[in-house]
Amino acid sequence: MSIKARILTAFSIVLLLLSLTDAMAERGSRRGAAKSDNYSLDSAVSKARKRSKGGRVVRAETGERDGRRTHNIRIYKDGRVKRYRMDAETGRLTRPDRKR
Repeated sequence: MSIKARILTAFSIVLLLLSLTDAMAERGSRRGAAKSDNYSLDSAVSKARKRSKGGRVVRAETGERDGRRTHNIRIYKDGRVKRYRMDAETGRLTRPDRKR
């Protein structure tokens, strides 16, 4: 193999490796962006309706609690309004403490 062919091969390999690392870095940054808000308000409403086994959505809004984005949903069923809260990042759905 001639010197010219070896240089061309080495240069091609370096370019290939650089393009792969750029693609991997871009893929990683997209993953990080998606993690910050994995669950939309629509998905939170769907999950809350499943948990309450139906009902009519009275209110659904996105807010912030303790520095985290949360989705707050109220569902009317059987003469009562049930409240649900979902962490927008983790998707964890909870029922906030009820006032007594």
